[in-house]
Amino acid sequence: MRVPVRRAGIAVLFVAIAATAALVTNLVWYGDDDPRPAVAAVDVPADGYAYLTDHELAVVRDATVVGRALGRFSNADPHWTGDGKFAFAVSGDAEERVVVVDWAGTATAVVCDCLTAAPGTDGKIVWVSQGRLWTLTPGTTQAEAGRAVPPPPSTAAGDPTVVGSDGTRVFLAQETVASASITSDRLLAVDAGGAVKVVEPDTGSVELMRPGGVGPTGPLAYVVAHREDPCRHRRDVHLLGPDGTVEVTDTAAVGGTERDVGRSVDDLWWGRDGRLYATMSSWRCVEWSGNTMPIQPHGLWRLDGRRWVAVDGTESLAWRQLGAGRLAFVDLNGVLHTEHDGRRTKVAEGVRAIHAPVVGGAPDAAAAASGRPVPTYGQLVLSPNGVGPIVLGATSRAAERAGLVSVDAKGDCVSWTGKGALAGLVAYPDQQGRASYMSVFEGSLRTATGAGIGTKLADLRRDYGGKLREYVSPVSDNYRAYFVDEGPNSMVFLPIDGDRVKAVLIGPTDGMQGLVDSGEVYC
Repeated sequence: MRVPVRRAGIAVLFVAIAATAALVTNLVWYGDDDPRPAVAAVDVPADGYAYLTDHELAVVRDATVVGRALGRFSNADPHWTGDGKFAFAVSGDAEERVVVVDWAGTATAVVCDCLTAAPGTDGKIVWVSQGRLWTLTPGTTQAEAGRAVPPPPSTAAGDPTVVGSDGTRVFLAQETVASASITSDRLLAVDAGGAVKVVEPDTGSVELMRPGGVGPTGPLAYVVAHREDPCRHRRDVHLLGPDGTVEVTDTAAVGGTERDVGRSVDDLWWGRDGRLYATMSSWRCVEWSGNTMPIQPHGLWRLDGRRWVAVDGTESLAWRQLGAGRLAFVDLNGVLHTEHDGRRTKVAEGVRAIHAPVVGGAPDAAAAASGRPVPTYGQLVLSPNGVGPIVLGATSRAAERAGLVSVDAKGDCVSWTGKGALAGLVAYPDQQGRASYMSVFEGSLRTATGAGIGTKLADLRRDYGGKLREYVSPVSDNYRAYFVDEGPNSMVFLPIDGDRVKAVLIGPTDGMQGLVDSGEVYC
């Protein structure tokens, strides 16, 4: 039986643009001692990619949308066929459809009755429905029913779902337990002859797979989610090598490996420099409030060997380096931009995900994702609003990029510890990951007048004059401090033995008076 065709509900915008062939790079993984197999060039524009919103799948050349189709894509990922000629995603309508858009702007939709679809072999699209593997040749509107897929175990809810292909085999994720609270899949590989091999017998939910190139020449990368509750869920990246070996990559630097924390892998892609990239973030679950506190904000990470390292200056929801000086990225507000040699053009809003197709050629080191320049700072002085890049209401990202702070998490407390020129500073973020107040109990940090740890109170009075306000707590005469106010914020000098400064606090004035009243600094 063939899956029926449905064209209703698809809106298409066509813009005639002549597609230019481009030989760029092959998306393959390589280690220090591994060969870098090349793939055949395909007729794919090097500046092209696709984006997905909750209601739209679109294909873009540079900063111009050349075709789009409407649908319901809130649970979908964008994909490209293996030959890079068609973008597609599953629309979750009353009848699920595979929606396809090509470089000419032509859109089609085929009813699939499926949860997911993935790139198949020979430039085709595959999915599972009615216990069978279905195949669609893009540009046509009739899907062909193939072999039956392995039946689900008695404990599972339904058929497996397709997660990807390596050019010769199709990979299926089969739920092993029918439960909304338990994440347990087995990963299966089905070859052209129908033989089924178990790749991972019991892992978390397999969510997204990206092949390392056309054909089984490099490992496949895929995201596996482990969910304990709505907050404590962690995503890892697994690599499946050509020899069948599965490795779990090291995400320790991202965070989310301790108790009561979570980690997300929001995007995964092979760069045109031949390396694997991911957009990741981590957070701490705050038991008493039910909220979360950021540990690492959304940003781009690169796999070096088997360890993930941060790519400086890439705070974003998604990032694609299309070539040297050319990129597409989604900022933290969901706005998609294309950037070419520093010239930025807004493309769309409300963007959930982007993805670029495989192109031909060899890995190109010039196409490595590089991010924004790392900022530098001159003399760092304490003020009522902060110090250097650590400013009240700001995130830690700029300071991290400059190597001036590290993020520490202990229990429900997240703090930023100063390093180098900021040694001695400890800042505390709010639930949105922005600095709420900070303290200095040691080190050589100073104000513009030279005040800091050990400064005599007599010198404070001389240097600040009428700007220095003495505050005596109503709780106890023993709790007193000296405030320098600026707008709603204050820099507070805490004395020791009534003679010298033992600590400096910076934060909102009311909050700083509360800390003085309590007699302690707490997270």
